[in-house]
Amino acid sequence: MNVDEARRRLLLRTSIDEDGCWRWQGCRTTIGYGQISFQGTMWTVHRLAYEAWTGPIPDGRVLDHLCRVRHCLNPAHLEAVTYSENNRRSIPYRVPRGLCRSCRERLTELDTAEAS
Repeated sequence: MNVDEARRRLLLRTSIDEDGCWRWQGCRTTIGYGQISFQGTMWTVHRLAYEAWTGPIPDGRVLDHLCRVRHCLNPAHLEAVTYSENNRRSIPYRVPRGLCRSCRERLTELDTAEAS
């Protein structure tokens, strides 16, 4: 992989926000991950960024977005973890099946009001 070219291509479509997230401004998957075609292969941008700035993703590991922003590609916000650890960490952020995120937030507000 041409690391310099990968970095250049990624940074062309990236904006940096106040939280330090490098937010992808290009195409995204239906579930919010940035994607790019690089050297004839489709990549999710966080995986390409990790490999370009940090090195290969270790075998048996996946990348966890510590910031919880799926289209963030800041290597400092990515940690190589096991699939089970990534799954465990994501549990508090999951939206119940059939509900949009705003519906879940509304249900949380109602649950809090009922408890008072």
